[in-house]
Amino acid sequence: MKTIWVIDDEENMRIVLAMLLEQQGYHPVLFPSGDQALNALKRSRRPDCLLSDLRMPGMDGLELLSRVKAVDKTIPFVVLTGFGTIELAVQAIKSGAEDFLTKPFEKDEVLRILERVLPRSGEDPTRTGAEQSLIFESGALENLVGLIEKLALSPVPVLITGESGTGKEGIARALHRETQRHRSGQEGPFVALNCAAIPLTLFESELFGHRKGAFTGALEDAPGKIAQAQDGTLLLDEIGDLPLDAQTKLLRFLEDYRYRPLGAGQERTARVRIICATNRDLHAMIAEGTFRQDLYYRISTFVLTIPPLRERREDILPIAGYFLRRFSRSTEIQNLTDEARAKLLAWAWPGNVRELRSVIQRAVILVPQGVIPATAIVFDPGTAAGEENSKEEGLSALERAEKQTLEQFLRSTRGNVSKTAELIGVSRSTLRYRLEKYGLTGRERW
Repeated sequence: MKTIWVIDDEENMRIVLAMLLEQQGYHPVLFPSGDQALNALKRSRRPDCLLSDLRMPGMDGLELLSRVKAVDKTIPFVVLTGFGTIELAVQAIKSGAEDFLTKPFEKDEVLRILERVLPRSGEDPTRTGAEQSLIFESGALENLVGLIEKLALSPVPVLITGESGTGKEGIARALHRETQRHRSGQEGPFVALNCAAIPLTLFESELFGHRKGAFTGALEDAPGKIAQAQDGTLLLDEIGDLPLDAQTKLLRFLEDYRYRPLGAGQERTARVRIICATNRDLHAMIAEGTFRQDLYYRISTFVLTIPPLRERREDILPIAGYFLRRFSRSTEIQNLTDEARAKLLAWAWPGNVRELRSVIQRAVILVPQGVIPATAIVFDPGTAAGEENSKEEGLSALERAEKQTLEQFLRSTRGNVSKTAELIGVSRSTLRYRLEKYGLTGRERW
């Protein structure tokens, strides 16, 4: 049974969501504040998904989102808001939220989003084996998949390198899945630890676990990531950000895969595949003395390098199509105009797949149904594309894109508000508010 945490300071909202979740076979756990949820996250088993209000006293939803992702970025996080502006939704999404719900919301909308964001929702159901969750047409990724299938037969340590946002965790999950496919018996877990988010003082506890009373604040036994990943895969993400003292402790474990939880008397043996990932140049760090050479040799029995998206442009549109299917809020799968496709292909994608995901999710928010025009393809402010469109003073890049998109739809309907609202997938009152905001009222102008 999937566990869903609901964080909202309004008791009625917590009760409504709890009843809905229970009816659908989920196990809801309710918290009236972000502080209580964060404390529970640090001492208990991870939930399968979090539903959190944005506006709460004390720790608000955006701060909770940031702190949850620092603990475990793999936990799906859905924002609940009664202030459903596009700008606020995009801010949450850019901070790591998987999706958002605007109050009041429909039951079917909640269930649709949960189905989309819960674990394994990122996998492409049309693919099998090592290709699952890897969307590609390029020869570079095809070669990578071939290597994954070979590596699945041997539990050697693997180092995955590539720029930020290229999909290193996706490759790690594909390798885990393919490895498990070749094993008999129960499937082992995939566990990720973000080395950049763990203070040195907590590294041993996070990795090896601890016994009750091992240190101040250790109120109960807690398994470490190694124990959680037993018979499965442990991904050590951002390994290049690990301090030297922590590198020494990790190296000692990798010598014989034996470890002792803090406060425990006996050593334990781990049965786990170690995968490390980094966007940093470890060879340069070794030369600088900031990364141990002996640790590098331990973790890099095999190295998988993911090329940036700009070097495999044939993958851009297939990946964009996948994200369209994932984020579409309508029953009809959305598509892109030829101009929108050309705009995607012409971009340099400094943020790689992560940036493409954000751009497509933003476009779906701007145009919730129908064909997505080029005006809804908005790149991050401050980039060349953002500056190119900065002709209108006082509007953000996202607001300019929304205005241009509305203008395009209004021209196609000759200013008919009802038809435009139907095409975009919003209510007439919502559309009128937007038209007034951007000074687009008056049918005669179209």
